[in-house]
Amino acid sequence: MTRLRSLLSPVTPLLAILITGCGVETSSNTSPPPIPPEVDRLADWLSGSFDSSRQAAGASSAFLDITLNACRIWPDRTDGRWVYVEQSRTESADEPYRQRIYRLRVDDRAELVSEVFAFPSGSTPAGGSWRDPASLNAVDPFMLVPRDGCTVHLAFDADVFSGGTRGTGCESSLSGASYATSEVEVTANRISSWDRGFDAEDRQVWGSEAGPYIFIRRKPG
Repeated sequence: MTRLRSLLSPVTPLLAILITGCGVETSSNTSPPPIPPEVDRLADWLSGSFDSSRQAAGASSAFLDITLNACRIWPDRTDGRWVYVEQSRTESADEPYRQRIYRLRVDDRAELVSEVFAFPSGSTPAGGSWRDPASLNAVDPFMLVPRDGCTVHLAFDADVFSGGTRGTGCESSLSGASYATSEVEVTANRISSWDRGFDAEDRQVWGSEAGPYIFIRRKPG
């Protein structure tokens, strides 16, 4: 994290990327700051095809066989690196139960963050869109729905990105939940992800109780 801060010391809040409503905009009077190499590295490591089949293969496994596919999109944007992500049961890989867009950037506090965006109702791309990143050029970034409170804050150390959400601001109503949390670790060939939902009394009501899902890379991004 010290290395990351040193790379960003010339950056002032006036040059930061701003989220306004549901849109994403940059200052019209200044050029955006350069994107640090850690952001590109994280985008590369998140991109590709992964699954949890090894973890699910245990005789008494509490984990499902889940496939995670991701690709970098909108390479010309200068307000961060953007990644489209699908998660699905492996036996129905093109019928994702979760589709999100992540914006990876360094915020005005010099923290590496992964901001989470959902698609507006009725405009979710077809499953398997990760195979053709250019098809997602039809998605208007200004229409994405920010998942407030769901931002993942990350540190980079010893070839691993690690971090998670903060507090209870990531709203969830699934299975009677009040809020959700995420804990993440990303390396060159593995993603560890532990998503859980809690009710108003802080009791876990969804998500793995046995620990994080471990997704192993099967194909490069």
